[in-house]
Amino acid sequence: MRSCGCRRAFSLLDLLVSIAVIATLMAIMAPVLSKVTEATHRVMCQSNVRQLGLCLALYAEDHNDELPGSVFSNTMLRGEFQPQEMMTLRVGGEQGDWDGLGWLFQAEYVKTPEVFYCPSHKGMHGFNQYEDDWFTWGREVLGNYHYRAFTSDRTYLQTLDPKTALISDGLRTHLDFNHRVGTNVLRADMSVEWVPDRDGTLSGLLPPAVGALEADEDVYAAWWLLERGTLDEFPGLPWDTSTPGGTPGFEAFVGFPG
Repeated sequence: MRSCGCRRAFSLLDLLVSIAVIATLMAIMAPVLSKVTEATHRVMCQSNVRQLGLCLALYAEDHNDELPGSVFSNTMLRGEFQPQEMMTLRVGGEQGDWDGLGWLFQAEYVKTPEVFYCPSHKGMHGFNQYEDDWFTWGREVLGNYHYRAFTSDRTYLQTLDPKTALISDGLRTHLDFNHRVGTNVLRADMSVEWVPDRDGTLSGLLPPAVGALEADEDVYAAWWLLERGTLDEFPGLPWDTSTPGGTPGFEAFVGFPG
């Protein structure tokens, strides 16, 4: 007797079972894939920070060891020290000048704007938001990495303690903290290291919004923590040490052992 050669068609029950199995496998694999993706992003971010550090060193070499300045550290010009704003790469409006790490792009040490953006960033300042603004004069541009400028008129790379933290993932607000569980940090010796934040101490310091009460002091406390591993003896915001009675001293904020 010959077989008809027909195959049994999938029933609705078979289809539902298959869908359920696939959904279960996806649920099991999703956390693993998410961790793999974040690990990849963290490595890419570290590469960005390392490139910025190399360009920072080249800039200093070409400028008598001087690091790029920031209008937000100029207390004479701004009237106050504003470390929260040092993710700004170019100041908007009529002034329209590059600022902080933005000088590395202006002087062509960094050739591509994407280097200033972390692939893990989920806040409001991704590259897509500023893609057109990079080449339009007068447009404000922010990146995802935080620069640490000091209140002195000039900061020289070779005078800094090797462990001074100079660049970090964004510290401006909670949304700017790119990796949630830690941050990549560039130090003055040009080393880049991952600093974990397992207990949320660092992220807990960050302001909820720009201009929040004591936001600048909170951001500077975050720098202190990244540099020293503790908030012990944090003296508060620095002031222009050229001002008589200015306190605390500049040495307290450039990584010199206290």
